Amino acid sequence: MSVPLQNILKASSAGSFRILDISRGLKPEERLFKSQALNNTIIFKQPSFALDGAMPGSSSGAKGAVKTLSRRPIQTAIYVPKSIDGIWDPDSNDATAFIAAFRIEADAIPEVFGAWKGISYYQYQLQRIRPKIAEMLGFLQSDNAIATDARRLIGSERESLAMFRKDIHQRLRNAYKNTQSILLQCDEAYDALIKEGNPLPFRDFLQTAVDKYWTLGACNCSLVLISDVWTRFTGNGRTNKFEAEALKAMFTGMRSALSAENVGNSID
Repeated sequence: MSVPLQNILKASSAGSFRILDISRGLKPEERLFKSQALNNTIIFKQPSFALDGAMPGSSSGAKGAVKTLSRRPIQTAIYVPKSIDGIWDPDSNDATAFIAAFRIEADAIPEVFGAWKGISYYQYQLQRIRPKIAEMLGFLQSDNAIATDARRLIGSERESLAMFRKDIHQRLRNAYKNTQSILLQCDEAYDALIKEGNPLPFRDFLQTAVDKYWTLGACNCSLVLISDVWTRFTGNGRTNKFEAEALKAMFTGMRSALSAENVGNSID
């Protein structure tokens, strides 16, 4: 077991010694270590996860012959950050090795790297808004998406709102499904590279990453916009039930957010 990275990065001074922060304010000759790698570290305390066990060479058959490893409740560890920007720079050593291994054509390098970086960002962005998307999909399928004063509406108005609601629900599902489909392809290809040592799926994914990037970007942008509409109407503890006029206004905003070409269509 190990301490989650978030706990290391956000630990107080009582539990961590952030050498990297101290190094930033010092000249190279004034820093703690001659090694710049060590000057870019965090030394921190963590619980000892080691299990008690028999000392090598001890005999478990004789009484009193078994010695156990001394267990310290706290141990010291060093976190050495890796440069996240290195892989995105085509001129860095990491990127050069990557390009050579995957045989990316020189003229395609900037576009491929830009698309890969963009896809990684959209993956992070989707994680943040996923709870809101789930709320909206649940709302649109529930009776809460029916106007509280529906009985006062004439038949054609009720029918129009119902069709509006159905159209938004389908477009939202498709936009979310499209993003999930592309990100799943990326994850599967990357897992094949990391877990199986097979670079071919990830190379093939990168070769088509530019087209996928634009589709993912359009869908993600729409999902962010529709999430903002949802927040405006339901934020600050407001009720999720609406009269017809408020429902029309919300549906209009949602439909507008999903109006970009092909966003509401399934790519399958």
